[in-house]
Amino acid sequence: MSLVGLLAGLSIRTYLEIDNFYITTVILMWFLAPAVSAIAAFCILKISNRTYSPNVWRKERIYRILLLIFSVLTAYALGANTLGFIVALEGFNALTLLIAVFGIFVGSVYFSAGEIRRVGQEMFQLRYSNAFAALLTSMVLVECATVFGIPLSGTQTLSTAVVGAGMSYRTKYMSLKPFLVILLGWITVPLLSFVIALVI
Repeated sequence: MSLVGLLAGLSIRTYLEIDNFYITTVILMWFLAPAVSAIAAFCILKISNRTYSPNVWRKERIYRILLLIFSVLTAYALGANTLGFIVALEGFNALTLLIAVFGIFVGSVYFSAGEIRRVGQEMFQLRYSNAFAALLTSMVLVECATVFGIPLSGTQTLSTAVVGAGMSYRTKYMSLKPFLVILLGWITVPLLSFVIALVI
């Protein structure tokens, strides 16, 4: 999101032609995707909670397998979305791809602990079914965005899916403060990047 804001600001500053339809589509997707993600996770869990399973342990084992599969698919979708955007800026070659993969790996391992804790623990204590619904909706939305060439933040879709999952339980406590911090970042970061690109 910050890179899109930065590039839009640089394009205006250097008098480059901007594809207004594409920029509008990207911004619209940034607003629609979180809403769709929250609603989809909510609906998936409502439907899932209505179904009775006589063997609870078997249901948990199935959720574990599905979580593993959708974790891999989510990583693929996020990587494809991020790599595609970075490679589009620099050109598709082995060195660019290697640097981008290395950057994603380092960022994931060393700089994302706070985000993982905020999404996975602080907002709502995830169970297998919640995590599955969140991963499923996030992966589908990010992959759809990738197919249409739209950069989309996985944090947007995953965080709002967690909120949607939390809203499906009346008896569970859900803290919205971490989500509001993330929401503030979604609004301010692209705007700040845009302004910085215009000023510098």
